[in-house]
Amino acid sequence: MSAPEPLNPCRFERSQADLVEVIARRGRHRDVVYAGRARHLVLPPPGEAHWSDDYVTLCTRPDRWWVIAPERPCAETAARISALLGTGAIVVDQSSGYVVFDLIGIEWRNRLSLGCRIDLDPEVFRPGHVAATLIAQVNVILIPHPTGLFALVPSTYARHVEIWLAHRSGNTTVAPPF
Repeated sequence: MSAPEPLNPCRFERSQADLVEVIARRGRHRDVVYAGRARHLVLPPPGEAHWSDDYVTLCTRPDRWWVIAPERPCAETAARISALLGTGAIVVDQSSGYVVFDLIGIEWRNRLSLGCRIDLDPEVFRPGHVAATLIAQVNVILIPHPTGLFALVPSTYARHVEIWLAHRSGNTTVAPPF
């Protein structure tokens, strides 16, 4: 009988979620926010995230939002969001442009703090917040959730960040890209 494997206090996986970027047309910020609210799609102010049964919406800068949704057929989420918000918004499917990593476990905040420029203390950076920062010299958007963090990473740098995360988590099974 072999000894049980120790539980890893932090792990990560690539999420299969759809990712959509919403941009308010010039002068149409209020129209877009009100249209979303009327259809139960909350578009929060900068630095905040909102969780609902269907979507996670977040804002890292004025007049631009990200919407994370469960995986659907290609471009279906973008079409849905576009129909909800009307002509005041530009809606772009970013599912192939970004990778969503789900960092699971309470230890991630400590592990990321060595390579992150923001305060990840759970009393300061908690669910409902969002921040854009550099991790491993890559622009990343972090969204805390009750069991860890989501990290939005440009897909061209996803493999680099994946190797960096594997190193931070103590996972040596991720093979180097060469």
